[in-house]
Amino acid sequence: DSRLEEILPERQRNIYQRLCPSGFASGRIMVSAQDNASVNYRADLSFRDVSLHPEELPLPIHNISARAVFAPDLIDVNDFLGRYGESPIRLSGDLKPAQEQQRALYDISLSLEDMQLDDDFFNLLPESLKDRVVRLKPDGKINLGIDLNKKNLSDSPEYRITMTCLGNNIKLPNYPNPLKDIKGDLTIDTNSIELEDVSVTIGDCNWPEAYIAAIKVNGELALDNDKISSASLQLSAKDIELDERLEQFLPQQTRSFYNKILPSGSFDLDFNDIRIDIVDEGQKSIEFNGAVALHECGLNISGIGTQLDMVLKAEGLYQTEEGLCRCKAEIDKGRVRIQGKSLTNLKADIFYDPNQQNWFTEDFVSNCYGGKTIGKLELMESFNGPLEHVLQIAFDNVDLNQYLSDKQQEQSHDHTYTSGKMSGSLSVNTHVAGGTSRIGSLRLIIVDMQVGKLSPLGKLLQVLNLTEPKDYAFDRMFVDSYIKGDNLFIETLDLSGQGIAFHGSGWLDLVTRNIDMKLTARGKRLATDDPSILQSLTEGLGQAVVRMEVTGNFNDPVIVTKALPVIEETLQILGTKPKTSD
Repeated sequence: DSRLEEILPERQRNIYQRLCPSGFASGRIMVSAQDNASVNYRADLSFRDVSLHPEELPLPIHNISARAVFAPDLIDVNDFLGRYGESPIRLSGDLKPAQEQQRALYDISLSLEDMQLDDDFFNLLPESLKDRVVRLKPDGKINLGIDLNKKNLSDSPEYRITMTCLGNNIKLPNYPNPLKDIKGDLTIDTNSIELEDVSVTIGDCNWPEAYIAAIKVNGELALDNDKISSASLQLSAKDIELDERLEQFLPQQTRSFYNKILPSGSFDLDFNDIRIDIVDEGQKSIEFNGAVALHECGLNISGIGTQLDMVLKAEGLYQTEEGLCRCKAEIDKGRVRIQGKSLTNLKADIFYDPNQQNWFTEDFVSNCYGGKTIGKLELMESFNGPLEHVLQIAFDNVDLNQYLSDKQQEQSHDHTYTSGKMSGSLSVNTHVAGGTSRIGSLRLIIVDMQVGKLSPLGKLLQVLNLTEPKDYAFDRMFVDSYIKGDNLFIETLDLSGQGIAFHGSGWLDLVTRNIDMKLTARGKRLATDDPSILQSLTEGLGQAVVRMEVTGNFNDPVIVTKALPVIEETLQILGTKPKTSD
């Protein structure tokens, strides 16, 4: 009380007045003095039911119990336990009263538990730090540890603040959605901010599912005059949805590309090395090295459904002013599914050319239904124009039965698929929007082919009343075609077998799967009791000829047959054109 204040030496009285204590103290006081010397003392005290009302604190500290040693040049505090508002507070350390009034040296550590993030808490922070924190609009409770140190009167105080987040929320100024359920430790001192296992959930109250991602960050932010100058971070995330919500967090230069490919699915991030440097006028330079895992990532490229399951190991450089400046990615054991067909064990190196704004790979290889594929892919990005891509692929020794029987729905147990070994090449150039911009070529060679009876080609044979096993066996099938817009134009289809051969041309709509083909079927006389159309047409001749018109849907075509003039067709086979009268 005031009586105790009156008998204190001036330096201790100044501290006493600033703390405004009340309560009770017990202890042992030793006083000594010598001639012509100042009085020396030591007080070893215990406190109970004490409250402090410092001018610097918006709330008093109450219910204090503590032990402290007082001497002319030192106050040493131990076992300090009290409450600040509703939060338990612990304190230890020492103060060294200085000769100058209202000033002291100190080395103090204190901790608070379940501290509410409100104006009373913000007022405890250094002014420069307070402004940055208030802009984030934090709420919730934290555990707080503060180390304060001032060794010389001429130096600025040093501080180290550790915050353990207990599921807090903040609002970043430049992003539309709040960051929620923040957990982990942030340690702040005069030179840096350290993050240890800081997990953040990105919130969005406007969607049926309240959250879209959980992100964990470790690392350090360097401070220069209380401003972030650089950062070294490790970042990981699980189950980030590829939808419209993610677009809001992407840099402006990336949003155009994102919208063109219309991705779906989810991905994980594991970047163990992210370096951020703040350059002139607040521009950021970001170097990254890590991995992106894509899970059932759907892309809409040229109207063709594409699904990716793979891990991309990536490293590169991004600058906020220039955009993506450098990027290299590596795929190993990836899986791509295009129109329901799969490329597995995919390996590729992917590069980004900032001058051409192109993504490209020239060496991808994969497995394909028992065979192999090799090829290259280029994505040409334009900020204002459409996204264009060029795909060139060659495949060899593909098992046709496996290829045809692979379906996204439940697989059929009816063993009627056509078999054989397929090789060929595909080249396509198109805009992402597809349509009339698509051009390309497709060439197929199938050997040792056994036609399934329920396949479209099997239906051709059934129309011709061909039933012998050898009628369904073909040595070789050759298709030469080109792609324009949504149509596949088949310039040459040549199919040769033991009992029959087909030759023709036509087109296939790649979207509706409608077909229009003109085929010529040729066969040999077969000694049977029930001769086929081909056999009936060629009694006494060695070659039969039937014109077939195939229309309708590819999977269930309409087939119309027409007999050709035998003599004229036979002469054409021999390379001689019949003479016509004037």
